[in-house]
Amino acid sequence: MACDYRTLLAIVSLGAGFSGAMAQDSSVDIVIDEYTPSDVVGVTNGNSVDKIDITVNGTGRTDIIGGHLAAVNGGTVGEPNYNAATDSLYDSGFNAVSVTLNGGNIKQALRSNASNVSSVIYGNVVYNINAGSVGIGSGYSGDPMYVMGTGYYGQKGSSTNEVYGNVAVNIGRAGGSVSDVFIGYNDANNPNGFVVGAGTGTVRGDVSINMQSGGAGYLFGASYGSVVGGNTYVTVGKGAQVTYYVLAGGSNINDNFSSDIAGSTNVLIQGNVGTHVYGGHYSGGTRGTIGGNVNVTVDGGSVGGTIYGGVGNIAGDVNIVLKDASVGGSIYAGSESSRGGAVAGNVNVSISGVSSVVGTIYSGSASGSKNLSVESYAGADSLRISDFDVVSVSDSTVSFETSFHSSLLSVSEGSDVSLASGTSFDSLKLLFIQTDVSTGSEVQLDSFFSDDSSSIVLSAISGGDTEVSLFDSDGQQWDIVYEDGILTVGAAVPEPSAYAAIFGVLALVLAVYRKRR
Repeated sequence: MACDYRTLLAIVSLGAGFSGAMAQDSSVDIVIDEYTPSDVVGVTNGNSVDKIDITVNGTGRTDIIGGHLAAVNGGTVGEPNYNAATDSLYDSGFNAVSVTLNGGNIKQALRSNASNVSSVIYGNVVYNINAGSVGIGSGYSGDPMYVMGTGYYGQKGSSTNEVYGNVAVNIGRAGGSVSDVFIGYNDANNPNGFVVGAGTGTVRGDVSINMQSGGAGYLFGASYGSVVGGNTYVTVGKGAQVTYYVLAGGSNINDNFSSDIAGSTNVLIQGNVGTHVYGGHYSGGTRGTIGGNVNVTVDGGSVGGTIYGGVGNIAGDVNIVLKDASVGGSIYAGSESSRGGAVAGNVNVSISGVSSVVGTIYSGSASGSKNLSVESYAGADSLRISDFDVVSVSDSTVSFETSFHSSLLSVSEGSDVSLASGTSFDSLKLLFIQTDVSTGSEVQLDSFFSDDSSSIVLSAISGGDTEVSLFDSDGQQWDIVYEDGILTVGAAVPEPSAYAAIFGVLALVLAVYRKRR
């Protein structure tokens, strides 16, 4: 199919101001270089255009648009890209709506819809906020809603906004700083504006907010009754700051505002988040679903408050990764009663590098296994954990401040693990990395645990309630013998395949014997 829907049938270059839509069955190209006191609207309700491109070239944070910038305030965009026979797009890479802010201040909101009307977009929606500000002087101090990729600040079912492609909101630049972009109503204070990927309506593809630099009050992947057919992605880059919290799912404060996400939610924090991070939803109960996994990674960044992983009804796993991370509160990985919801899969928490968690790491509730892995940990703070099924420590010096019980405690050689008095585990797995293992050699627990913790481990083993397994660097399991407070390596344990071969030979011998009789 020829891509004639890309052809610009009408081009408008604006110096003074613009409000309204272009002629029907046309493409809209709006360039704003001078102050425009009124709203800027790409297409209005009841009209249809093939494509919308809006570029705003202001200076610093000086007013460039005195009202709203609403790319799609109702109407239809990109209909020639729609294949009605398959209910799909001819070109999935077609950006039906593109909005770029290169500087200046948009005094009111920058969003898809300026009012609660319906629209259909047959393609992708891309917002690039490279510099400047949104919302300064708006007066919206009580309810600051400034940037929204699509939909409206409404309630579920109040309008039928639909995007057949993806929605991307890109803010700032890689290698930039917090001062690059300001989203809020008063730049003398911290930024307090909202950035929402998908508001009221449906997005058939993915929704992403990629904030590499600049400042905002809140980042919401999806909210206000949105339905997302793909995944959500929220990134806070090294040059970015979020004053309050990050939310990958929906707010779900009541049924009218609940959001459903068919895929997974993904959060990456490399910059600074002032309070909390919600990998799923803000509030759960019976509201809001996530059809895939919840993934939260803090890589070199900081979270001032708590990380919540399992809020909402989550069909997959919850995965939380801390690498050189700072968390000022606690971590609730699975679901927890005060916010509701359920996790159908596993809970996995991984900690590495120079990381610190001021509060407690709670596994929360999950139908599957709840696992904590401490990998090459070099944090100065002790760890407080609660209710994990499996705790694994590899090549780390780590002190557990409070006691815990786990089904399995796995520790690799070269670690220095300090356990609190009262810690217990059903099984202990020791992994030799450097030392050659041979029958009759003594197991030195100080290669795994601190001196005080070695006595805790021996006490658990001597009580007879703890099973011990030993593996060498090749993955070969060995028997272990405990006698008079000493652990000694026994015989190598045959692989299951070896047992199968032995049973096969025995079966063959028995068959020959029976035949001869």
